[in-house]
Amino acid sequence: MEYEWKSPAEIEEKNQYFSWFYLFEDIYYFKMGGRLEEFFETKQGGWVVVPISTIQRTLSQYFDGITREMIIDSSQSWYDKELDAVVYGGGRGSRPYSPLVLSYEIKDHILTIDYTLRYDYDEGAIANDAERYRLTIELKTDGSYRYLSNKQMQ
Repeated sequence: MEYEWKSPAEIEEKNQYFSWFYLFEDIYYFKMGGRLEEFFETKQGGWVVVPISTIQRTLSQYFDGITREMIIDSSQSWYDKELDAVVYGGGRGSRPYSPLVLSYEIKDHILTIDYTLRYDYDEGAIANDAERYRLTIELKTDGSYRYLSNKQMQ
């Protein structure tokens, strides 16, 4: 993500090829160590059922202002009112990139991380050696943190 945004709801406005739900998948994948299908109920035909409460709880750990309404509005075609869940195919067909941290600095409650991406953390292949990124997050006094920006370095 080479853009600044205050909420996952803004992602699709700034990058039409990236769904905010991919962000949830990536976070959950790394938190739980595997694909979504391994941690959520699966319906006939391989459809994955992800409760709205799980999405909200997960994204709220990293972003302010995550509401049920935002999640439901952003996933209308996948939302199942009876289950109060997003029901969809699950996954993008491959694992998300794995970041390789090059350096980091903490100053005035702001953590800055410079990194590159690997295709697969098991093999460690670098996605594009020339592409380096800078992630900036605010460290909160309660031990949590909030996303500020993530940009490709020039």
